[in-house]
Amino acid sequence: MAASTIPYRSQNNRSGASFAGVGRFFCWWRDELASLIPAALLPYPRAAGKYLWAEFEADGIVLRVARGGQLADAGKVALSARDEDSNKLAFKALYGKSRRPALGLSIPSERILRKTIELPLAVKENLRPALAFELNRQTPFNADQAYFDYRVRAIRPKAGQIQVELIVSDRRQIDRELAMLAKWGHPCQVVAPTDELAGEPRYANLLPPEARARTTLATKWRYAGMALITIALLGATLAIPLWQKRAAVIVLNGEAANMKQQAQAVDDLQHSLAKASAEYQYLLERKFKRPAKVALVEEVTRLLPDDTWLSSLEVKANEVVLNGETNSSTKLIRLMEGSSLIQDAAFNSPVVKDRNNNLERFQLSAKIKETSAAEALGQQMQTPKQPATTRKTGGQR
Repeated sequence: MAASTIPYRSQNNRSGASFAGVGRFFCWWRDELASLIPAALLPYPRAAGKYLWAEFEADGIVLRVARGGQLADAGKVALSARDEDSNKLAFKALYGKSRRPALGLSIPSERILRKTIELPLAVKENLRPALAFELNRQTPFNADQAYFDYRVRAIRPKAGQIQVELIVSDRRQIDRELAMLAKWGHPCQVVAPTDELAGEPRYANLLPPEARARTTLATKWRYAGMALITIALLGATLAIPLWQKRAAVIVLNGEAANMKQQAQAVDDLQHSLAKASAEYQYLLERKFKRPAKVALVEEVTRLLPDDTWLSSLEVKANEVVLNGETNSSTKLIRLMEGSSLIQDAAFNSPVVKDRNNNLERFQLSAKIKETSAAEALGQQMQTPKQPATTRKTGGQR
């Protein structure tokens, strides 16, 4: 089985294609931005209303001005073959009344040849030379016999073609008309089709680029000023958000500093409160760490059975020591372990039995339970007050 061939595109080819796509995008972007520029601000051609337009007819020259998208007649000079000076004076008089600084030559539609052609997209950057080469094949004229201009109508990147409208006129007749006007002291700066002066915002100029009016110093300064304004607006567009963010950061920093001061004041107040509470709790802890001696006496009295007599009850730092007699000393430890105030009860010495009364002598000690102030207060609030029962001590039986 024959191996199938897989087409391979190198990294360089892919990179070249991507750069070509970027180039086409910026060309499209440039053309779209150029279409937004008002006609009065274009370097070439100037707005139609800036010119006095002269159109040659069979019997004379018609002068027109462009107003509000229409051409209005400003007068007509009847040409006389015998008196050229009279023709010149009549033309100058009409030109002076028009108050237009520049003169343009308009060509009637019957002398204009229009044709839409498609060319490879590769010639887009050198379109005028390519069209001059195509004149001989697309029109009855060659490059030396015609004046022409063009207008790009469509660009098809996928098809690799560019659609161009070609505007062509006979050069010999235009040269004669231009020579006559120049002889009268009014050279033309632009040659345009008459039907485009009222409709097209950017009319075609059939003069070759080298014969067109040069950009004046004032125009250059105007475009430099517009470029500076554009750069300034771009800088403002970039700087204003940064300035707004800077102002917002300054405000937030001030608020953060104020909140930090408030938080520090709260921390200081909490520290002072904790210190005062600790000092106050110290006294309560000291007071309620161990139960009161009265409570210990009451607790021991409650726990001891009726057959037990105490000869002494001593409350030390952290323990209670009991001395006395009882019928059965073995149950005393169990009774003491059931207390909530004392714990770890034990005999300090052996129990001795008295032969006279048959009672057992004992010495018992128990540790005092330590509690917190909160627990002690809770126990006091939960324990109802009851009158203490009287228990006989000190040898009474």
